[in-house]
Amino acid sequence: MSNDAAETFLTDRSLSDKQVERALIEEIDRVLGDPPRRSYAPGESIVRSNEALSEVIILTKGKVRLSRTEDGDRSTFHIRTAGRIIGLIALSLGTSAFFDVEAETDVTAIPVSYADLNRALVASPTLAGHFTTVLLRSFARRAVRAVEQHNEIEHLNTTLESERDRMRETLQELAATQTQLVESEKLATLGELAAGIGHELNNPIAAIVRSVDFLQEDVEGLLVERHPGDVASDYLHAGIESSPLPTSEERRRRMDLEAAGLDPGIARRLVKVGVGSADEYAERFGALDPASVAARLDDIERFYDLGLALRNIGASAGRIADLVGSLRTYARSGRELSTDIDVNAGLEDTLVLLGHRAQGIDIVRDYGELPPIEGYAGKLNQVWTNLIVNALQAMAGSGKLTVRSNVPEPGHVRVQIIDSGPGIAAEHIEKVFDLRFTTRQGRVEFGLGLGLRISQDIVSQHHGIIEVESEPGRTCFTVVLPTTQPEQPGAVT
Repeated sequence: MSNDAAETFLTDRSLSDKQVERALIEEIDRVLGDPPRRSYAPGESIVRSNEALSEVIILTKGKVRLSRTEDGDRSTFHIRTAGRIIGLIALSLGTSAFFDVEAETDVTAIPVSYADLNRALVASPTLAGHFTTVLLRSFARRAVRAVEQHNEIEHLNTTLESERDRMRETLQELAATQTQLVESEKLATLGELAAGIGHELNNPIAAIVRSVDFLQEDVEGLLVERHPGDVASDYLHAGIESSPLPTSEERRRRMDLEAAGLDPGIARRLVKVGVGSADEYAERFGALDPASVAARLDDIERFYDLGLALRNIGASAGRIADLVGSLRTYARSGRELSTDIDVNAGLEDTLVLLGHRAQGIDIVRDYGELPPIEGYAGKLNQVWTNLIVNALQAMAGSGKLTVRSNVPEPGHVRVQIIDSGPGIAAEHIEKVFDLRFTTRQGRVEFGLGLGLRISQDIVSQHHGIIEVESEPGRTCFTVVLPTTQPEQPGAVT
């Protein structure tokens, strides 16, 4: 190709990169008379960054690697960033070298001084056209690579933000799970303590119950011995077997006695010991004068109060015995698989233990005939407790609680806890099983927001389901459990 032909980079548009580079090298050799080559082994430095350059280096064979060190951090650039002409940035900007350049493979190159390059470009328009083409294509590749890197960075930033959000959610889940595990372990520890306390209380309570029976027999024997033929024993039994009268009935009896001419104070004392009418008074005290009646009432009240005290001790001891029995059953370890769990008994034990929280609540027990089931008794009792406490809190001291159990289909049992509280708002119904979900204004109030989530986890670990439906005046939590567990059930921890 003639060196005086009017050539520009536009004439090279049909040539590939390799063809243009080959033509450039051939023209360099022609114009400069085959300038000497340099050879570099893989890993050998060709140019160092910040080094002053007085020449460009044109690669004829091999590949190079560009890198740069900033603040001690070394960055290696994509292979596409390296062109066939090294030193272009320094040449165009009049600065020192920007990159560290090392041979990636065996490299052969032609060093051309700025003066020789300028002389060759002036002498050969063809060389100028090829050189311009190589320069523009090199810069174009770098521009495309910069856009690709920008897009990659944007994608990585988006991915990083998404991963950060997932990490944040995971950390929150881990924190909530840790809290749940701590709460679960606390409950397990409390269960063990409750079982131990129940065991320790069982013997003394049983002794008190037996002692009340013996005490009643001994007191009755003493009364018969000291007051033969007297009614002392009758009034002792009247006190033991007494039950509170409705206020209206007590008032009616007192007014009947007062209408017969008795002093109001005497009438009140007579009603207390069971004298309910003027005829009964006449039968028991008709032969006595008022002073003798008062004296007689002193003795009768002592006998009656003694019987009443024995009754109260026996009833209280029996109540404590029932509570201790329920506590021992309720606190059975949640880590031991049982094959004979009585769900109705677990529900009843829970109601007994929560009796102090159910004041003013009408409790309806609608227990069906259930088969025994396999599971972890302590953990299931925890479910019943969470659901019943939640229902009691919803009703705030007045309303109706229905505890229902039945068999929906063979191989399963169903428990429903239904309250007449204000209901769960529609926007909350899907969140009640979420960790830490709680609201102080509405019906859901679990403190740490773990009660229902723990219940859901326990039911799931028993391969059952728990659901909720709610409307104003009625909220129903339904738990369905299989009667048997798989051969190797997951441990409930």
